[in-house]
Amino acid sequence: MATKDVEDAIRHVRRVIADSWNLASGNETRTRYMLIDPIIASLGWDTTDPIECIVEYERGQQSRVDYALFDGNAELVVLIEAKSVGNLPFVPRDERHRDYWRGSYKSLPEYLMASTRPDRRYEVQLRDYARGFNRGIGVLTDGESWNLYDLEKTGRIDRKRFAYVDVDEGNLRDAARTLHQWLRKERWW
Repeated sequence: MATKDVEDAIRHVRRVIADSWNLASGNETRTRYMLIDPIIASLGWDTTDPIECIVEYERGQQSRVDYALFDGNAELVVLIEAKSVGNLPFVPRDERHRDYWRGSYKSLPEYLMASTRPDRRYEVQLRDYARGFNRGIGVLTDGESWNLYDLEKTGRIDRKRFAYVDVDEGNLRDAARTLHQWLRKERWW
C-alpha cells in the first residue's frame, strides 16, 4: 500500500469525524469500525485474516489488546489499543504550536510531546499488554489521535513514545507519511 492510500483513508476518517463524531463518541466498537479499521486497512493489513491480524488478542489472564498484527513469520510486531474517539488528547491550535501545524510529525519537541500525553491509565494498559514483548511498535489510538511507542526501548512506557499523529487536525501528508513509515504491513512482511 502506498502513502496515497493512507491519505485517502485519513480523508475518509475526517469526513466521518465531521459527520458522525457523536455516533462514535463514547463507543469503542464504533470508533474501531468507523475510524481505526479504515486506516489499518490502508496500511495493508487485513483485520479479517488471523494470519496477520487478531482482534481482541489475549495477552494474559483476562487481558486483551484490541489488535495484534503479525509479520510473515507469525511473530507479533504491532499492538494497537483502541479507545473511543475523544478519549485521547490532541494538540491545541494556538500560537505556541504554530510550527507543528505547518511542519512535520517526525520529531516533536519535548514540550509538545508532554502536551499530547494520553491518560496514564491508558499508557499503563498498553504497557501491560506489551509485557514480555520486546520488539515492534505499540499504538494507543482513538481513531483521531495516534500515539506510537517503541517497544524495543527499555524503561517507562511514557518514555517509549516517539510519534504523535492527529489525523483530524494535522497536516494530511505528514500524518499519512508517519503512519505509513511505521505501521505499513510491508515494513514487517
